[in-house]
Amino acid sequence: MLALGNLLLIDDDPLVQEAILASLQGIPPVGSQVFTLNNPKDVAAFLAKNRISLILTDIHMGEENGLDSISEWKALSGAVVLVISGDNRPAQMNRAFSLGADGFLSKPFHPPQLRSWMEKHFSVAAQNPRPAKADCAWLVGRSPAIARLKEQICRLNGKPGLNILIHGESGTGKERVARALHAQEAANARPWVVANMAAIPPTLMESELFGVEKGAFTDAKQSRAGKFELADKGDLFLDEIGDLPFEAQSKILRIIQEKHVERLGGNKGKNVEVRLISATHRNLEEEIEQNKFRSDLYFRLAEVVLSVPALRDRKEDIPALVADFLGNNPLGEGRAFSPAALEELIPYHWPGNVRELESTLKRSLAFTTQDEVTSIEWTPHQKTWNAPLPLSGEKEKGFIQKQVRTTEHELIWKAWKKNGGQVDKASQDLGVSKATFYRRLKEIKANLPLE
Repeated sequence: MLALGNLLLIDDDPLVQEAILASLQGIPPVGSQVFTLNNPKDVAAFLAKNRISLILTDIHMGEENGLDSISEWKALSGAVVLVISGDNRPAQMNRAFSLGADGFLSKPFHPPQLRSWMEKHFSVAAQNPRPAKADCAWLVGRSPAIARLKEQICRLNGKPGLNILIHGESGTGKERVARALHAQEAANARPWVVANMAAIPPTLMESELFGVEKGAFTDAKQSRAGKFELADKGDLFLDEIGDLPFEAQSKILRIIQEKHVERLGGNKGKNVEVRLISATHRNLEEEIEQNKFRSDLYFRLAEVVLSVPALRDRKEDIPALVADFLGNNPLGEGRAFSPAALEELIPYHWPGNVRELESTLKRSLAFTTQDEVTSIEWTPHQKTWNAPLPLSGEKEKGFIQKQVRTTEHELIWKAWKKNGGQVDKASQDLGVSKATFYRRLKEIKANLPLE
């Protein structure tokens, strides 16, 4: 028996409703109910009063579009969403999946297709029950690693008093996680303010974060609120918190402790209630040991720690990430990647994570004139990593040297990033001369993916 609750069918054509209802005969277990609506505008109110496990929706219903509210419906009910439509253009299918749809059936379909899809989906759902609320639609993918992260985010719903630290490699999507945390509290109309520590010059750090009063310094021609004031009663996202200058760390700690901020050059302060969501690719525990980051500030920021998985650890999410990209990027309108092209993406190790994937997709779309991309446009650096090992007995001139150089490049790149771009320290870590380090680093940068 399927682990299936109540169903909701949304379609404005009575004949289509009858056909689908006939196809559903015998599928829902005893105790399940099937409800029907003919207007997507009525769905939110219905879900607020009824528990639904599966939503079947058409796309075009009069002036309404059944895709527009999928994210909202999933957040309200945690339901699985299956799109059933005669409009099976790649752009529509990609948009459906990018908005959170769990499946797509083209009309006309055969009843066994619906049964097969539901049996496959709900047998899995029975083993991995979805949260009753908030599906974290900002996050794309259903791999175990991303599913665990979604579950953690959903459990933080309604707990905005906890400061959260998000850790992950560059390009993994830490800001998406931060936005998912904020979005599930959006019913309270909370402000959302972003401050990128790596992008703010040290001399402007205090005025940007704390605000400034007119005349506080030569260029302060008017009073201005800082990020903390703007985020009062909401969320302040401190991106790349590991790049925060050491001298500014004590001042942020004081604001967290006292919940009070004073503008630069002012003598009156303001009480603020702010949840801090911080993100970093750095190992802050190591930074603490090296006296680069304050341990007391770390413990204030890291009341909850969320880890974002690297793309190489969730490659099964790549097709969904591709669909999400196509549905949200102008280059992807009306375009699709062939199954063969998608298969090409899987073996690569993606050191740049989702950001590198998006760059690769952009490049592939730009170099393909057809609506369907049939092969991936790799950079020379990516091609080196993708090169297959030689077959037994095959002689490939310079193969071993090429692989050694590739490994050497990776070590150089990691050391450079770990030390914040400081070549002196990075070259010392690896025990190579600065000249060699510079030369290898130049080779690497020349082959980086286009952004």
